[in-house]
Amino acid sequence: MNGRELAEHAGITYRQADYWSRAGWLRPLNPGCGNGHQRDYSPTEAVVAARMGRLVRAGLEPAVAAAVVRGDARAIATLESALESALRWSA
Repeated sequence: MNGRELAEHAGITYRQADYWSRAGWLRPLNPGCGNGHQRDYSPTEAVVAARMGRLVRAGLEPAVAAAVVRGDARAIATLESALESALRWSA
């Protein structure tokens, strides 16, 4: 699927998909340089984009969202710690 299809499927904007790809948080099948380069994505990457989109809408920075979605243990531990602190603070 191309960038516009990915964006529609994942519930993000095309600009987000483009920026996240250029930043390395999304991994197109045919990475290219610069804006406007036609990129194609696997179905797995569409799932990554959708999960990132949900986390970004919940308030995470895109870099953190990407790390969490990709299973980075340090990012997940940081997120868990922040959530625990927030839950304690609200109680």
